[in-house]
Amino acid sequence: MDRKQRAVEAERILGSPLFQETFETMRDALLKEWETTNPEDTATREDAWRCVKMLSKVKDQFQKHARMAKLDENIAQING
Repeated sequence: MDRKQRAVEAERILGSPLFQETFETMRDALLKEWETTNPEDTATREDAWRCVKMLSKVKDQFQKHARMAKLDENIAQING
């Protein structure tokens, strides 16, 4: 799969209502777990926080793929 194909697929996924709903549901559940965990239970709290951060990194990766194709297009336009 080339950069352009990855960008198209990434934009499709990011724009998917199912992806958006799933992402927000998971993020909200993890944040709730983090917020409601006993402060002494540092292992569980840290795991929940790491999961929140990893979930964001997954979305960031999709966004990166979408931006890279646009960057390629801009460079191609500049170079004529």
